[in-house]
Amino acid sequence: NVVDLAEYRQSIDGEKSVEYFQLKHSTVRADEDFKISDLKDTIVGFSQRFVDTKDSKDYADFEFTIITNRKICPKFKITVNNLAKGLTADTRSVNTLKKYTKLSETKLRDFCSHLNLYDIEGNLNVQKQDIHKELSRIWISKNVTDMEHLLVATVWERLEPNKSNTIKKEDILEAFNITDINDFFPAPPKFEALPNNYVPRQQQDTIINSIQSTNTHTIITASGGIGKS
Repeated sequence: NVVDLAEYRQSIDGEKSVEYFQLKHSTVRADEDFKISDLKDTIVGFSQRFVDTKDSKDYADFEFTIITNRKICPKFKITVNNLAKGLTADTRSVNTLKKYTKLSETKLRDFCSHLNLYDIEGNLNVQKQDIHKELSRIWISKNVTDMEHLLVATVWERLEPNKSNTIKKEDILEAFNITDINDFFPAPPKFEALPNNYVPRQQQDTIINSIQSTNTHTIITASGGIGKS
């Protein structure tokens, strides 16, 4: 099984998506590029799962991701990128991919459009430092080291035999020692009821229309006393 981790998501509309990961960490040949041949088993496994996932139609979207601390051969990365965009790619590399995946050129292009190659991850110590910094940013009032250990332990437990391999929201909340997802947010909205003598501002309709007509954040700036609150 080439899948080390799978992330399953479901939108508020009920659409399901999944991302499959293989994590490749090397300490012996960290300075050598991964060649296509080095990733053969991963490509074969991912392509087979691609066909199964595509045929099942269980997911509206799906991705396959390789994450490694070693560089991936630039020619291979360019080939995957060009195939995904429908551009001309290196013939030898394409033929190798066809041999590994047993996919036609059309299906191979589709497969490559769902394949992500990330080779900028550092070694374990670098990743540990990054996790520590991110946890500190998210939850500065808690003991970050304890949270880090609990998160790692939660993942390791799922790798043990006869254990559930699913990490749920409740498991993450437990690692952060909270019971409600809203506790992650430092300033929850607590709007007071409007009084009967409420006087609308001139800018009110403009602000409301702006918020309702965009899918991004709305930032309101003005001098003091205008009525931003």
